Amino acid sequence: MNLFKSVMTKKNLFCIFISIYVIWAAFFIARSSFLAIDGKRYFSLFDDAMISMRYAWNFSHGNGLVWNPGEYVEGYTNFLMTLIMSAATLIFNERFSVLAIQIFGIFTVIGVVWQASKLYSAVTINEPNELLEILFPLLVLLYYPLSYWSLMGMETGLVTFLILSSFNLLLKYETENRFSTLALSAFFASLAYLTRPDAVLIIIPISIFILTRPTKITDRLIDLLRFGGVFALIPLAHLLFRYTYYGDILPNTYYLKLSGMTTAKRLEAGLNFTYPFLISTLLVWVFAALNSIFNFSRRKLLFLSTALIYIVYQIWIGGDAWNYWRMVTPVVPMGMILFIGEFYLFIGVALKTLLNSNIREYLNRNPVWNDQALTFNKFSRKTISRALMIIGLFCSLMILASGRLGLGEPGFGYAKLSLLLGAGLFITISWLIGASGENYDIKIHKRIFIFGLLGILFMADQKFIPQMLFTTTPYQEPSNRGNVNIAIAINEISTPQLKLGVFWAGSVPYYTHRYAVDFLGKSDPYIAHLSKIEKSTVNTLPGHNKFDLRYSILELKPDYVAGFEWGGIDISSEAKDLYERVKYKGVNLYLLKNSEQVKWDLLSAAGVE
Repeated sequence: MNLFKSVMTKKNLFCIFISIYVIWAAFFIARSSFLAIDGKRYFSLFDDAMISMRYAWNFSHGNGLVWNPGEYVEGYTNFLMTLIMSAATLIFNERFSVLAIQIFGIFTVIGVVWQASKLYSAVTINEPNELLEILFPLLVLLYYPLSYWSLMGMETGLVTFLILSSFNLLLKYETENRFSTLALSAFFASLAYLTRPDAVLIIIPISIFILTRPTKITDRLIDLLRFGGVFALIPLAHLLFRYTYYGDILPNTYYLKLSGMTTAKRLEAGLNFTYPFLISTLLVWVFAALNSIFNFSRRKLLFLSTALIYIVYQIWIGGDAWNYWRMVTPVVPMGMILFIGEFYLFIGVALKTLLNSNIREYLNRNPVWNDQALTFNKFSRKTISRALMIIGLFCSLMILASGRLGLGEPGFGYAKLSLLLGAGLFITISWLIGASGENYDIKIHKRIFIFGLLGILFMADQKFIPQMLFTTTPYQEPSNRGNVNIAIAINEISTPQLKLGVFWAGSVPYYTHRYAVDFLGKSDPYIAHLSKIEKSTVNTLPGHNKFDLRYSILELKPDYVAGFEWGGIDISSEAKDLYERVKYKGVNLYLLKNSEQVKWDLLSAAGVE
């Protein structure tokens, strides 16, 4: 027993959690990899990350920080992440550069958990609770979007780590009052901006935090100026680089996503997009807000205000193209810091209220388990409690199986919500009956808290559970497989001078190293400056609702095109005389008829018609 207690210390448990996570992440990477048509194993990054990898490859191989050599268009918004990718592409080949970035993602998640745990300790320094200190890292690790985006090569994990690091140093400055600590906090904040420009939003809550310090107003203003001065150095240097290198003060992605759409339409799209995120994490934010209101501190205000600003920003920009919450994931650990302690206290207060003498008298008036209640049989309190618990657990299992059973609408709809409420009701009544003769017990408190915590985590992760358990492949893996096979086929049947036309602007251009036309405009200023296509089925998807297929295909005439339809707009009838469909090694390719860049003799020899 003593050996067990010595092993199960907080520090050792943290290491155990991280070790288990690393094993899980290794399985995730393996699950997202695949054998391509050339018999080699390839690894997966999200296609937007593969766009950055294309920039990184060109940069590390002397072609400049560009998508197409010679065309200076800033089609990325993750400068620091792209530089990190360029280090990987300098050292490794195309396939293993991708794997290196996935492994880097593991380290960013671990870094996030480390920094979030430090922040939790700093906020709860006067409210120590060993159970919560043990469970908090696990809570962060189990939030799937953080791992998904990080392991799929997006900058989400890195920017979260940098923001949390900046906040930790800011809190440390409060106690040390050393300029070097404040400057380091500003430096990490500027690196967060360099990773994703919208991280500049953290300057608002940081400014409030500095200006509300319990010191002289002149000292506060000086601190703010010092912080701002250090912070501004990197963004100003980056702005100068952008203007001199790309000839614009804004990235091409800004025009693509935020121009050409009315404010009202953008806000409507943003609200519709963000609503499921708020529902899935509702209890986290409710208890985080209660903690900040009823146990106020400036540190808690720093976290809650940052989260609120990010959520409002997500709405303002019109949401995102993928409902995996990459934009707001950086503030979820902050919400968890405020949530977990308040939820624990709430459970304790609820238990003490439910187990007072009045409730016990209510439950024990003449219950069914009383000898005289039913003359034909005697049901024990324990039997009834267990029966109700089984019903509650059955409702929980129905939620897990609802996807396979086709129960209700996709996502967390009314059917699943009803089952969740039913499960909660039956389990609560089960416990009340089982505990009706007992007084408050800290062990019961902890057990119910852990059960409730699992329920809240389930709400946040429920749409991702099949991927977490590897019963299905990670999102976009099938598309990555198809795009890599296309790239391999193109490399075999064409010359290096072949011109690509793509919707997915990542994997195919990255693996072929050929000139490419970006149909959706991330690296095409003409498309980015268009208005969104109102009549398309993708008119509310930022970054995917601007296109001109007649220009990109009929006018530019790429030697290969990925297709002729997007968002319900189909130009197949107009393009049928220009392109022909061939099938090479099981891969469908649309090739420009009589193109000199296509090895037609090889296709004929392979029996391709």
